[in-house]
Amino acid sequence: MSFDTVMNDQLSHKQVLFKKVTYSLSLLTDRISSPSNLGGIFRSSDAFGIDKLYLFSENINLSTPRFLKASRNTERAVNYQCIKDPLIVINDHKDEGYLILGLEITRKSIPIQDLTLPPNQKVLLVAGSEQYGVSPEILALVDHTIHIEMMGQNSSMNVTNALSVAFYSITQKLAYE
Repeated sequence: MSFDTVMNDQLSHKQVLFKKVTYSLSLLTDRISSPSNLGGIFRSSDAFGIDKLYLFSENINLSTPRFLKASRNTERAVNYQCIKDPLIVINDHKDEGYLILGLEITRKSIPIQDLTLPPNQKVLLVAGSEQYGVSPEILALVDHTIHIEMMGQNSSMNVTNALSVAFYSITQKLAYE
């Protein structure tokens, strides 16, 4: 197949007609402030139909060139809120019947592929910064911690990439279980 044939088969962004889906899956970020990571998180949140994004950090700036380049205008499409107290958000979600999951490697964490979810389960996923992870105060409130098993020598991956893997895994479970 020639390069011209392949290029003629590729659709432009305007030609792609994906069906918009929103899952009962929200994300709480714990001290993630890197503009490129936040932009990527917005983009992945939009791509995977995340219901709401809660941003907790003292240093969030959603107008930097790095954020805007990474987000590709998804901050206009994603329902988000900058918050001052993540514990209130977690407790409110618990009261509403959400399962609280921490994306963190702990002694009790389970591989994400082993996570089972009841049908129609509402989920609040919590992810921490690459430097500090999820804070102990938040980890004390989660129902379960999940992790992505690494195949190489590194014990973790970039938070944006990890969240994309987690979003895919959880939305597949919510869609088909």
